[in-house]
Amino acid sequence: MKKFFLIALCATSLVLNAQESQSQDTTATFDCGELVTIKAEANPGYHFVSWSDGVKDAVRQVDLSKDTLLTATFAHDALKPEFTTSIGGVVVDSLGNEFAQGTTYAPTVEWGESVKVTAKVTDDCYEFVGWYYTGTENLYSTEAMITVFPQEDVKLQAVFKKKQLTLKLFSNDSTMGRVIIVSQKD
Repeated sequence: MKKFFLIALCATSLVLNAQESQSQDTTATFDCGELVTIKAEANPGYHFVSWSDGVKDAVRQVDLSKDTLLTATFAHDALKPEFTTSIGGVVVDSLGNEFAQGTTYAPTVEWGESVKVTAKVTDDCYEFVGWYYTGTENLYSTEAMITVFPQEDVKLQAVFKKKQLTLKLFSNDSTMGRVIIVSQKD
């Protein structure tokens, strides 16, 4: 008489920020002594960590001599948010390192962690406008110092604009003379 054994596979996500974990189960029946190949496939943005019995190979063979239950554990990939700046300022990381226009600050941020950056004016003729999603007109924040908890690889740019200043000229007596702006240089 043939014996049949059950193999049950379960996939679990490691969640680090109090969200509910999701799981998917697969169950199949095989003959005793059968060698079964199983595979844990991570979705985009995740990676395979290990099986519940400690095996770290995503693809493996299981020799069925008894009913077996295995759980595949997955975790979020680290994220790489990018911070850049327009002319007139720099991006400053939490350690005080400055990243000028033309350079990118792209730290590796583990899922559930945050990154703090500050937009700093470096030219008296400029003022900070806000953090925008790079390449768009979509505003992220008007605060110079921001803390970002990325849920995906986000790209932000610190935007600065040239100040508009007013020049007022007065004459002490308009009957004696007048004042005019003769030329303007950029």
